[in-house]
Amino acid sequence: MIAWLGLGGNLGDPERAFIRALETLEREGDRITGLASLWRTAAIGPGEQPDHLNSVARLQTSRAPGELLVRLKELEREAGRVSGERWGPRPLDLDLLLLANDEGHLLQLEQAGLEIPHPRMSERAFVLQPLQELDPGLPDQRTGGQLAQHLQDEPVRSQVANKLTRKEPWYPAPFVPSP
Repeated sequence: MIAWLGLGGNLGDPERAFIRALETLEREGDRITGLASLWRTAAIGPGEQPDHLNSVARLQTSRAPGELLVRLKELEREAGRVSGERWGPRPLDLDLLLLANDEGHLLQLEQAGLEIPHPRMSERAFVLQPLQELDPGLPDQRTGGQLAQHLQDEPVRSQVANKLTRKEPWYPAPFVPSP
């Protein structure tokens, strides 16, 4: 199965938290097949919060969707995330955005605690921009158009996500860079 993960965080060193989580998934048998650049966005949520760092990863996994989601939530806790305030500050946020079968056909899924595609991803520039960078032609299963079209929608268009430009990739080998 192919999974697209949203990576986010705004406490401590989110970039390092992303790398640790991805390295753990690789050690456990998942294979990272693509990573978008890092993007900086203003925090959405209560009170004054630091800006968020965001990215998207694509991985090949043999885990069932529910099993993958449980592992992602464990990785968040291992990175120091504390359950509590919705949209509060956190060192690591891992969202399961999309799933596809091994032939690349996107899947739709609704079960307790898990909805695929992610129900709010089309409203978030910090998801859509790295996702567009990584896999530009992904369709929107809800509208029949392309996910990237939502970047022109309000309020997405008014959200500012800045791509961080670097000479070197933010991730170490063996991760595969986005095309």
